[in-house]
Amino acid sequence: MNIVEVIGNLGKDPETRYTPSGKKVTTLTIASNTKKQGKEETTWWRVTIWGDTFDNLLPHLKKGSLILVMGEMKRPEIYTNKDGQSQVSLELTADIIRFLPSRTDKPQGGAYQGGESNSSASTFSLGGGVSFSQGQGADMADEFSELPF
Repeated sequence: MNIVEVIGNLGKDPETRYTPSGKKVTTLTIASNTKKQGKEETTWWRVTIWGDTFDNLLPHLKKGSLILVMGEMKRPEIYTNKDGQSQVSLELTADIIRFLPSRTDKPQGGAYQGGESNSSASTFSLGGGVSFSQGQGADMADEFSELPF
């Protein structure tokens, strides 16, 4: 099992559909930006949410929202895009979704896990011993772009 954490912005609003058997599936598209040799690169992730686990969260997710998603990564798939170039498709199934403050917003607080919310939280935990308080969120993206891994 490959568990990953992805921090990025939603590329579009969540899309919910149902399988032929009636199971609910919601898809998120996340753009994760990194800097390599002075150039910014965007990696796109497709995040799948099965069932109604995050129903309380979905109305608050909008295009551009900065979030952290933790979950099981599927095997990458290689495909050819419309320009004839090989691309890699990265997908994970969400276990935890957390709002993160954007550069212009104040932290919304809260972590959503299994449909539960903690909207009064002022400290966000990003795992691996990394956390920040309400006043520290503005430059979070810059801090993470400098990490060596």
